Amino acid sequence: MKSIIRIPIIVACLLLVCFIWNKSVQDKMILEGISLAPNEHYLIFGDSHGVCSFNTNYIKNAKNLSNWGESLLFSYYKLKKILEQNSERDDLTVILTMSFHTLYKCRENYMIPEQRSKIIQEYYPLLDSEAKDIIGRTGTEYYLTKLKFDYGVPFAFKTNIEKQLNNTSFFSVGYNNQETSNNVNLSHVNEKLNDHFENQLEPVQSELVVDYLYRIVELTSRNNMPLILVNPPKHELYINAVPKAVVERFNEQMAKLVKLNSHMRIYDFSCSFTDIDLFRDTDHVNATGAKFFSKKLDSCLVADF
Repeated sequence: MKSIIRIPIIVACLLLVCFIWNKSVQDKMILEGISLAPNEHYLIFGDSHGVCSFNTNYIKNAKNLSNWGESLLFSYYKLKKILEQNSERDDLTVILTMSFHTLYKCRENYMIPEQRSKIIQEYYPLLDSEAKDIIGRTGTEYYLTKLKFDYGVPFAFKTNIEKQLNNTSFFSVGYNNQETSNNVNLSHVNEKLNDHFENQLEPVQSELVVDYLYRIVELTSRNNMPLILVNPPKHELYINAVPKAVVERFNEQMAKLVKLNSHMRIYDFSCSFTDIDLFRDTDHVNATGAKFFSKKLDSCLVADF
């Protein structure tokens, strides 16, 4: 009889230990993801343009915190957590990737079912109640992720171990690019125009994403932090195809933002390169292009700061 009772107790204790260990590993990885080394002064945030363009081997004292498809909603919460964790630092500068499409509906990708699950799992540890309301507290993926991060339920036990072994974060990729140049053509331009602007002559921006851009501006201004908005290089095929209304509105908004933060700079590298061999596709540089761009950016930072 005692052995029958003992077995469930042992199993329960093993599960409890597993939950506690899993949560401690996750908490450690989250903390590492928002911790900064003493020499990391430039914090780079962005989507795929941030991932592909900013090679920190050529940008001194920089940390690339970009992630594929990242919305400014998540960049804001990532920055907010980092500032909370590193409140003693007064030597930080934020570099924000700001491409022509950044403020449009394509960056509400957390609403797309096939992307929602991955996004929730990546960013959940950073989000407050307001953000969770925005992405929606519904669906199996949300509640499983809540159990995973809040209580340590090991739904992704293997993934957590792999992330720990590879020293990777839940919510950042950093620099990641390849030496390819095989997709610089009009077909790719049309694909990106549809993805970024739904092939509209006058696309509609996302009010929510614009709001979070202004929150980032306000957050950096309140902390007396320099903010640099960077438009990375695109191939001329893409540049020439972007709707004029988008470019005009982009330039107007950038001019307006400068007035909100006296420490702000805007670096427009969008037309910097014309050599097709520096691009992996029409709106991303390849590894060689990233090297040239990063060195160029580093020179600007040295000159300005």
